[in-house]
This record gives sequence, C-alpha cells and structure tokens, in this order.
Amino acid sequence: MDLASVTGTFAHISTDWIILVALVLLVTVDALRSGASRAIALSLALPPTYLCAALLSKSAIVGASLASIKGVPYAVILLLLLGVFTVMMHRISRDYNSASVPNAILAGLATTALLAVFWMQLPALSALWHFSAPASEIFGSAYALFWLIGSYAALAAVRS
Repeated sequence: MDLASVTGTFAHISTDWIILVALVLLVTVDALRSGASRAIALSLALPPTYLCAALLSKSAIVGASLASIKGVPYAVILLLLLGVFTVMMHRISRDYNSASVPNAILAGLATTALLAVFWMQLPALSALWHFSAPASEIFGSAYALFWLIGSYAALAAVRS
C-alpha cells in the first residue's frame, strides 16, 4: 500500500470536518462513559449564552467596558460564559445514565451540530476559528432552525 495515496486522500478533507468528527467522537465517548448528562447540559447552556452574548454590550454595568474588547478576548469571555452556564445546567438537571451506544452516538451528533450552529451565529467566535464555506453553508443561518429542532429532539430521545 502506498502511503502517498492514503495521505493524498485525506489531504482533501477540510480541517472543519476533522474538528467536527473529533468533537462527535469526544462527546460520544464521554456519553458512553458517564451518560449523556454533560452533553445535554452543554446543549442546554447554548441558548442562554447566545442571549447573554447579545445583551452583554447593552448591559449597564459591564457594557461600557466590554465595548472596547473585540476579537479573541471577547470570544474567550463568551466561552467562559458558556462554561458557567454548562455547569449551572448540569447542576439543575438530573443525571441521565443512558450509556447505550446508539444514545451516545446520537448525543454526540446532536451536541456537535448545536455547537456548530452556535459557533456560526456568534461572529465573535470566528476570531478563534472561522469555518470554511461548505461548513458555513450547512450549519449557517439558512438551516440553523432545522439543526436546532432536530438536535434538541434527538437529545430528548436520548433522555427518555
């Protein structure tokens, strides 16, 4: 087997898809190991983070100081906010010990789709990573509603 043909095959795959597949595998392995509660908590933390990101600049206390922050520092603030909301959602919800393989794969796919849609909807996060045109078209605003509805329906199926 020629190594050049193997590397040539994988050279045409976009880095976006490698990252998304790695994220699916990471969430799936975590769901197999400890249940889907962390994936569900992360997925439930995305809407309040999006809402807070939209309202942060209009805030009376921190709005003026955050107006000057742009780019990577602002993206890091949003990811820290996502982490805080994820911990809160995990504490609010109960543990789901559905560790079957189909449920774990479904949780991994749904959580990754939600994260991709979330990433596309917040322009500040593109300072950390900007998706390519095909990924932006698939997870962009044209199909975001369908990804959200389908992913949350899949996570509801995982929970039951």
